Amino acid sequence: MPSDLHLLRSNAELVLPTENEPHHQIAVTNPSTGCKLVIAALKPFPNLLAYTPAQAEWKSKKAKPEDYISATHSDRKHCTCAAWSKTADSAFEIWQFIHQLLHNQATDQAAWAFYPDFNRYAETEACAHASLVASLGLGLAVEKIPECYYSLAKEFGAPELARALREEEGDEDDQKMNIDD
Repeated sequence: MPSDLHLLRSNAELVLPTENEPHHQIAVTNPSTGCKLVIAALKPFPNLLAYTPAQAEWKSKKAKPEDYISATHSDRKHCTCAAWSKTADSAFEIWQFIHQLLHNQATDQAAWAFYPDFNRYAETEACAHASLVASLGLGLAVEKIPECYYSLAKEFGAPELARALREEEGDEDDQKMNIDD
């Protein structure tokens, strides 16, 4: 297990269920900008298999991004978050993409980050992936992102985070070239 997976847990606040929101949520705040993403990682999705697309209920039963994602961003001048993190629709899309991508990789060990908060693999994995997505979208510092997710950070991270990783990668390449000379 990569030793820096604990960062996914330390970046996130585990929001306990309430009467209005009966599912655990993951909240991540960027302390330098005040921007915050909350993801209802353990909220079940509607069972669309119970309906056909021709039935009127099918459309109303589909998952609505705003039921799963809540974003609060500071004013545009100080907000350095990824563009996709600014609307529930695009944040929901990226969250689902990254979660499915990592879920299908046998080498992903993110679930350990939230153990023993939860002892079911699917719950710990969902929370860890939600924390990762929020951390990338908010552009937390490079030191707050586990190294095994740097490739995702370069592609989906906020501009400053992605740039810092590319520069760091460029510095390493320069050092390798100097050693080879």
